[in-house]
Amino acid sequence: MLLSVYTIYDKKASECSQLFYAQNLAVAQRHFDNIMRENPFLDDYQLKLVGSIDTQTCIFEPAIEV
Repeated sequence: MLLSVYTIYDKKASECSQLFYAQNLAVAQRHFDNIMRENPFLDDYQLKLVGSIDTQTCIFEPAIEV
């Protein structure tokens, strides 16, 4: 199974959170929205795609930044 790998980037601290897996962007966005629900500083954080991992071969492919 191919899973996308995401992190939540803190723009003010210039640091990212622990990585997490999601089947697609919609699932990752829902996770992000749930975490940020009561955070008054939403603009300080950004959901970022890090790459993808094939859970059968354990091969990680980094995301390409544009």
